[in-house]
Amino acid sequence: MRNKLGNALIALGVLALLAAVLLMGYNQWDSTRAEKAADSVLTQLEESIAEPRTIYPGDAAEPTADTEMPVATIDGYDYIGYLSIPSIGLALPVMQQWSYPGLKIAPGRYSGALYTDDLVIAGHNYARHFSPLTHLTVGTEVLFVDMNDNTWHYAVSDTEVLQPTQIEEMAVKTPESNWDLTLFTCTTTGQARYALRPHRRVSMIHRHHFQKAKILPHLKAVSSEMNFKISSKDRLSDIIAFKSCSCCCSLRMS
Repeated sequence: MRNKLGNALIALGVLALLAAVLLMGYNQWDSTRAEKAADSVLTQLEESIAEPRTIYPGDAAEPTADTEMPVATIDGYDYIGYLSIPSIGLALPVMQQWSYPGLKIAPGRYSGALYTDDLVIAGHNYARHFSPLTHLTVGTEVLFVDMNDNTWHYAVSDTEVLQPTQIEEMAVKTPESNWDLTLFTCTTTGQARYALRPHRRVSMIHRHHFQKAKILPHLKAVSSEMNFKISSKDRLSDIIAFKSCSCCCSLRMS
């Protein structure tokens, strides 16, 4: 009797080990498949974008908030552009709208829009999709190239771990929010969501001119009441200081 019980336990152990090996093999195969699928789409998107130009906050060429994001249709899916994180050599196409089948190919827009600075993108935690996000630190550069040939520059400002039911915290931007883009994926266990929060980035040269263009008219108006003049050639820095997974990645309604 004991021998039969021992043999049964050994058989169960072998089956469990075999199942774990098969699952690991499937996950590896699925991850490789997803990487190849995304790379194929990315190649086609890059070919359709002639010469991306950099867009900074306040640029005359910056699309207005009510501008609709253009799309490119590939194999039945619409794409709004692609993400790039140069520091880890990651580039991924982004679908116009996320779906469970779509996430097996590429990340997708969960909510918001690029031109309103509240775009939220969901992605599977495949090895070459959004899994590397958990290793990125504050300050990491993130780029987004849209289908109008614009390159949007961001830098990671914060990271968060949220529960699946925290939909508002994930997707709704408030006046206190320090992000203009959100990328999120499942944690390793699939029980929570890891969110990367980048904000729009400007160059030092552009920041000086942008701040000058925005602040100088106000300073001139104030100066007229104080009986002193501010020239457009004056340095603003001399006048004022500036501060300068199996469950996929969905958020469930409670």
